[in-house]
Parts: sequence; structure tokens; C-alpha cells
Amino acid sequence: MAAPRVLIDGYNMALKQGTGIKTYTQLLDQALQSLSVETSFLFGHPVPSTDDALLREVLFYDDNPMRDHSPFGRFRRRAELWFDASLNRAPKVKRVLDNGVVVLAANTSSRPTERALNGARLYDVAWRRSLTFKRFLDVDLPETFDAVHMTYPLPIQATGKAKKVVTIHDLIPLRLPYTTTDDKTEMLRRHRKLCADADLIFTVSEFSKTDIVQLLGVDPAKIVVTYQPSRFAPLRQPEMRERTKTLRRYGLDDKGFVLFVGAIEPKKNLGRLLKAYAEADVDVPLVVAGPRGWMWQDEIGWVVDSRDPAVHKKIRFLNHVSGEDLRFLVSGAMALTFPSLYEGYGLPLVEAMSFGVPVLTSRSSSLPEVCGDAALYVDPYDVRDIREKIERLVGDQPLRDYLSERGLQRAQQLSPANFAEQVADGYRRIGLLD
Repeated sequence: MAAPRVLIDGYNMALKQGTGIKTYTQLLDQALQSLSVETSFLFGHPVPSTDDALLREVLFYDDNPMRDHSPFGRFRRRAELWFDASLNRAPKVKRVLDNGVVVLAANTSSRPTERALNGARLYDVAWRRSLTFKRFLDVDLPETFDAVHMTYPLPIQATGKAKKVVTIHDLIPLRLPYTTTDDKTEMLRRHRKLCADADLIFTVSEFSKTDIVQLLGVDPAKIVVTYQPSRFAPLRQPEMRERTKTLRRYGLDDKGFVLFVGAIEPKKNLGRLLKAYAEADVDVPLVVAGPRGWMWQDEIGWVVDSRDPAVHKKIRFLNHVSGEDLRFLVSGAMALTFPSLYEGYGLPLVEAMSFGVPVLTSRSSSLPEVCGDAALYVDPYDVRDIREKIERLVGDQPLRDYLSERGLQRAQQLSPANFAEQVADGYRRIGLLD
């Protein structure tokens, strides 16, 4: 059979700073390509409409394609967005031809325009239509695809006969509504429609699958679980010196710090972790690598505002770091702490285990499913338990050695090849792979 053609949303791929879903999208794309699937991405860059292919490519890379920032210009764009949403008028989608005109930075891994389609402000219109008018946006595609795969529950539906595939990572807004700021009514309505319309649903753990079945009433046979591998390649020996230089740039010593990776938001439970770490009898710092998300002040405000130099010496914030720096931070850590309240998966744990870095995490949600016997578990609501386990982990080298060995074994089970086979199983169910 001919190679299937799959269109993947570029909603998270367009973000400058990485997210867990952006990483998932990249891994999904790699898996599909390894299965000889032809993939393209659907973006929503605010590129002014033009039939000039060269200009479309140039504007696609422009950080500021909408030049009119006057009050009238902003008002006009808001009005156009509202009218397009109310009339179910999706922006025209066009292929962004790649002529290699734009010169990219040397460390850029790929050219987004190589496989890109774009509809100006497509996702902005879709969100406005869903939030205001309780409807999905119908999108006409200029090419024929065998499937449209949404890596995030987006309120758009492609017209035509393409199979509908959606990935639902978790249902945290329903399970922990007090930890997110989204409109729960809209979120539930959107998820129910997506599940009803989908030919196939991917999710990231058996735990999330159970939530989807129980809360959204989905047939379990419609859902395929895929376990994400680490995005990071193993360190080669020549890279060890570069890792040492990177850690020194952050004022850190190799294996001389404990790491937390993730956005600073309520579900990550950083507030309790910081309190536990501040009280713990340990002499290595806790390094927090992640951007400040919603309600971050409730989690870390007391540390940020503290005038105690001892607190700032013991707890350090790096904000967002590049992917390469994060690879060196994770591999160079003494241990990773991740006492989250609720997770659909927990990719930082897999990444740490792939380097043999011991992990401490919660005995809740999907996290025991991800780590198995390769982690030290805590009650995420018990500050004392977190503190005692941190002291034990930092002070017990044999324990760290044991967790390191078990983590490496567990990470081998969560390999790119196994992930690709799980993706293939899903696509076989809808007849797109042999």
C-alpha cells in the first residue's frame, strides 16, 4: 500500500519554549516517519494572506508579521477574529513551500517549512469559536490526507474523509480543577465531542486511559496507550567536558545538586517540595529548571521574596533552559525530584532514568506505572515524608546506586522502538498500516 499521509497539528510545535506536548509531537513525528508514514504539520502563524510562495516562506519565519500595532490595527484584528469565529470561517490553509531562502541558526535541527501548511491565526479563530460560540471550527485542507492527528484536544475539525486521531494526555482540569485556570465547561464539552468524533484516541498511560473511559464514557477499544521514550540521546564520552562547562556556567558541580524539572504550577507540588527541602538536613542545592506558569506565586513566592541568603543558596531557580542545557542538567544531577500531585505521564522521570539518575516521585496517578520499582516514592501531600525521603536519598549512596541501575533497566523498556510499535498498533486499528 502507498505510504499513509498524516497531518499533525503544529499548535505546540510553534512555541519558542518547549512544552511536554511539543516534545510528544516531535517524538510522534519521529515514530511515524520510522513507520514510513508521510507527515506534515498544520500551523496557525499570523502570516498575512498572500499567493506569493516566496513571501509566505519569509513571513512564516517572521516573529512580527502583523506590522500594524496601532489601536485601530489591534481592534481590527480582534473584530476579524470574532466575526470569523461566529461565521465558522476558517483561514485559508496553504502549503508553505520551502525554497531554503531563510538562513536559520546553526543549531536548528530542522526547517519547519519543509512539511508545513499554514492558516493565518487558525487556532486563534478556533479557540474563539469554541469559547464564545460553543462550536468547533471547520477547516478545509488544500491536500488529501489519510488522517489528521491532533496532539492536543483542539476545537477544529478537518472536512473530508481523513481519519480523526487525537491524543489526550490527561484530564487534570477535571480531576484537580483547582490547579488550572481553564474554562471547565468548555474543556469538558470539547473533550466529549473530540472523543465522540475520533476514530482513534491515543493516551500516554493506562492511568490516563482509565480516566478517559470513566470520565468521558469512551469505549476502551478506541484507546491506545503509548509510553513516551526520553528525547535525550545518551552522553558520549567527549561530551562530559562540555557538561562540566555547562554546569559551571550555572554555578553547579557534577553530581552536586538535586534537580526538579517542570513548569511552576500547582499540580507540580513545588510548594511542598520547597518547604521540605528547606527543612531537610542536606548540603546540596535543589535546582528548579522550568518556567513560571499559572499561580506560580502561591507555589514559590515565599522563596522568591525571602531575604534569607541561606534559602537562596539552598534553592535555585533557572527558569526555562534550552534542550541541550537541560540534557546536561539532568544527566549531571545527583537525583531528580518530581513529587507531582497528578500526572498523565511524567516525562522528566523517564529522561532521568535514561541517564541512570535516581528519581524521587509520588505514589499517585500514573507515576508508579511509569517508574515501577525504579523510584523512591513519597506521599505528595506529606511535607515530612518528602523531607525524610530527600534526606535518605541524598545521604545513601548504595540506595542511589540501586535506583540508578533499576532506572536504566526501566528506561530501556520505554524505548523509541517500543513507542513506535505502540503508535503503529493504533494506526493499524484504523487501517492505515499493514
